[in-house]
Amino acid sequence: TADGMAISYFKFGSGTRPVIILPGLSVKSILLYKDAIEGAFAGFANDFEVYVFDRRENIPDVYSVSDMADDYIKAFDALGLKGLLLYGASQGGMIALEIAIKRPDLVSAMVIGSSAARLTEDSKALVSGWNRLAREENEDDLIEAFASKVYSNAFYEAYMEPITASVKGITREEFKRFVIFTDKMDDFDVFDSLDQIKCPVLVMCGSDDAVLGAEPSVEMSKKMNCRLKVFEGFGHAVYDETEEFKNTAKDFFLSI
Repeated sequence: TADGMAISYFKFGSGTRPVIILPGLSVKSILLYKDAIEGAFAGFANDFEVYVFDRRENIPDVYSVSDMADDYIKAFDALGLKGLLLYGASQGGMIALEIAIKRPDLVSAMVIGSSAARLTEDSKALVSGWNRLAREENEDDLIEAFASKVYSNAFYEAYMEPITASVKGITREEFKRFVIFTDKMDDFDVFDSLDQIKCPVLVMCGSDDAVLGAEPSVEMSKKMNCRLKVFEGFGHAVYDETEEFKNTAKDFFLSI
């Protein structure tokens, strides 16, 4: 808790260097998937102290990516966390960019996965469609529209049932949170401020990202003059679909 707000998180690992995982947009709280996340990042546990942060509680009716970054910064300061290794996926990557621009003193290095410094018109239209379905509280169509774009076709077809089951039963409050998280996405644009980021950055994406596309990652890496890794044949959720993504991120952090 800090400055009138509260954010829940969990942590694991026996290392001393803090890796901060900032998850992407989701319908449900990331805390519901704690065991799965800890298992997925088991390879980090010996070398790092891993923090996984949810979005804040009591979300304001207007809540931009910049606002999200401000709240995480408050949380990091309250916890005394410094020398951060930020791992941001999708919207979490956007938040990580904002944090590194606003408070470069906090960040030692970043991995930005399947993200963007600004949205294309196609991405804005896609997110707007999700927002509309959430406003209508149309659970089945929202889950299908969201998951079918986030995951590659092969992965979605293979795991459609468990993916759908994991988000079924969306409450009215969860619909409202999702609407708020997506309302201000159109306004997000930090591209011209990327040259203010001085820490080492690794940008990664899937070549077939149907949510944001691969080009925003390419333009980010060129603007920041940083390393880029594109996973051929993978979609937006490449960070979940191949272990190589996490291994590459871990090796990058170990090299810092």
